[in-house]
Amino acid sequence: MLAAGGVVLFALVLGGIFLSFLFRDVATRSFDAYLQAGVSTLIQNIRLNEDGTLNVVSGIGDARFMRPRSGWYWQIKSGEGVFLRSISLWDQSLTFHHAAQDVHMQGQRLYQGQRIRFIAEKVFFPERAQGVWVTVTGETSVLEGDFRRFDRTLMIALSVFGVLLVLGIMLQVHFGLYPLRRLRSDLALVRQGKRSTLGRAPFPSEIRPLVEEINSLIRHNAGLVERARRHVGNLAHALRTPLTAMTSALEADGLQSHDNKALAETLRPSLTTMEGHVRYHLARARAGSRASTARTTFLSVVHAIQGVLHKVYPDCRIDVIGDDHGRVFIGDKHDLEEIIGNIMENACKWAQDTVHVTLQIEEDTMTIAIDDNGSGLPANKRKAVFQRGKRLDEMKPGSGLGLSIVRDHLELYGGTITLADSELGGLRALLRLPMVPL
Repeated sequence: MLAAGGVVLFALVLGGIFLSFLFRDVATRSFDAYLQAGVSTLIQNIRLNEDGTLNVVSGIGDARFMRPRSGWYWQIKSGEGVFLRSISLWDQSLTFHHAAQDVHMQGQRLYQGQRIRFIAEKVFFPERAQGVWVTVTGETSVLEGDFRRFDRTLMIALSVFGVLLVLGIMLQVHFGLYPLRRLRSDLALVRQGKRSTLGRAPFPSEIRPLVEEINSLIRHNAGLVERARRHVGNLAHALRTPLTAMTSALEADGLQSHDNKALAETLRPSLTTMEGHVRYHLARARAGSRASTARTTFLSVVHAIQGVLHKVYPDCRIDVIGDDHGRVFIGDKHDLEEIIGNIMENACKWAQDTVHVTLQIEEDTMTIAIDDNGSGLPANKRKAVFQRGKRLDEMKPGSGLGLSIVRDHLELYGGTITLADSELGGLRALLRLPMVPL
């Protein structure tokens, strides 16, 4: 709209300058034509007397030539001087410098403070040796007044025309881009999980190929993700069975001899790590393949995890503060449980006896703060805990994959996690997840 408005403004200014110039040219030509008509009238009314003198039968029938100092003058001048003039000239005379060969003059000049235009022609009579100059002038204030009135009217007309053009451009852009706004809304519905593809409403022929390509891309990506999920799942399950068998065999052999027991103790950590990696990649594949149409409320997941952790950590009090007010998570319920559950479990594991879970809505984001009153975590170690397989305390049970899975899930859903000091004295984990109304 700005570009089109700029072009319209430039075109109107250019057109206005051209029309003003054209009007000035036409009006000036008309003004000069009137003066030329006066010269012709005077020439036709000049009579040669018997004594060789000249006389004018009648002047120009315009009252302005009879008003003194009106700027509208005529005079007839021979080589001997001015012998006939209009009443408006009174006892003055017009003086123009011209070459001997000139027979016609016209232009504009300043005469006694007045700006006048003039036309002068030299007329020859057979009985006279010298020619006679016939001059007619007109005051240009009339012409300039016409210029001002025309420019003012033209400016008003072009301004109104420009406003109408800009309004037309705005309406054209508004209604012309409406299909794109509707397409954007449909894409937002797909992202929010309310639709699997773009709407079936008719789109203009210019937009329809884009809609079809986007729908085809959505279906293609869904097929790719589903095939990848199956492959990863099959691989994970194929690896799990021999790993389980190997672990069972090591447990059985470890009871028979001291050497086998030593071998079992050596291989068991590696098998546990391998199994953890299998579970980790299986969880990632499962999260990446879940349908974006899945929706679940935040508060229900938090309460469900709270109930489970009460049984695992009966000495830890878990307080849930705030509400989701009907906001939902766009994604699989199990992924949300894994994100929040891992953080809440870590908080219960390290807390002395209290964990607070606070839900707060910030625009289109659900903020979940999980605080504990444990010993906390130094700032220089907070990035390390998100590394896959990293465990800061080997005495605590776990594979070190929980926070890494949380980080990957959050990246998948466009969320973030921040670790900070808690007001309870321990660690605060601040989760931010996108949400939409239910």
